[in-house]
Amino acid sequence: MGQWANRRKRRKTKRLTVQVYDRLNSMLQAGMGRSRKEDKKNGIDYNFIYSTKTYETYKRECRHYIRWCKEHHPGAVSIDDLKPYINDYLQHEIDRGMSAYTISTRKMAICKLFGIRATEIMQTPTRRRADIKRSRNVVTRDKHISAETEARLARITSCTGLRKRELMMVTGEALKYRDGVPYLHIIAGTKGGKIRDVEICGETQKEVNEIISMFKAAGPMRVLPKIHNAYDNHHYRAVYANRLLKKYSRPIDSLSHSERYVMRRDRAGEILDRRAMYIVSKNLGHNRLDVIAQSYIYHT
Repeated sequence: MGQWANRRKRRKTKRLTVQVYDRLNSMLQAGMGRSRKEDKKNGIDYNFIYSTKTYETYKRECRHYIRWCKEHHPGAVSIDDLKPYINDYLQHEIDRGMSAYTISTRKMAICKLFGIRATEIMQTPTRRRADIKRSRNVVTRDKHISAETEARLARITSCTGLRKRELMMVTGEALKYRDGVPYLHIIAGTKGGKIRDVEICGETQKEVNEIISMFKAAGPMRVLPKIHNAYDNHHYRAVYANRLLKKYSRPIDSLSHSERYVMRRDRAGEILDRRAMYIVSKNLGHNRLDVIAQSYIYHT
């Protein structure tokens, strides 16, 4: 297609980014309120997006793909024009040393955009727990938050395991009691809008009492209406996860085969208590044990 033909085609076509956002948004609207588990069982989950957070992630990753296509294939002016270059783009990301996790996320976003399975395009590097960089070490941005602020936020997250958005929206009224035992009833800012009850698990009883006092003092107001951008919340969610795992884990020798969770890859053969991992997963607001094993249980 010649230069002038391309220009005429552009005049008749919506901007590429608008086309992509429209398609992803329609998949989000169609997926709201649906059961991803059921759709996956029926083999139609690739037609839907089930949460706004996932939508934002896929939109961001598709934007990267659009930019690359515009640079290397300027004649592409519609979504269909982008499809032939998927493998070239993924290979480009591999060649420039992007992590397996980043490439996997970009691959999933592109598959969602085109309504295809990951098996229909090239195989990308396998994700390994040992390669995860998030929250494992001190990074430059950590220096921009004061020790006092870090300590206060760390105490709350490591005792409750709340996500950053949940922390910013939770009020003192989330504090509840069941048979005299305090817990948090989390209804705002949750992933996928899923309400859950969260155990308060401090390193000491004094720490638990401090959290309880903090929530009581807040009353109907938000406990933490603002959180510093440099705060590494995920790290302290992992601290919370390991506390719970330690608290509920039973002796491995006492577990039957079905009660054991066997780690793989870099921790192959290590055995954890499946029931304890389920408790950790439920409190963190996740559904899959492999997510807990891969992204949170790295302090054990």
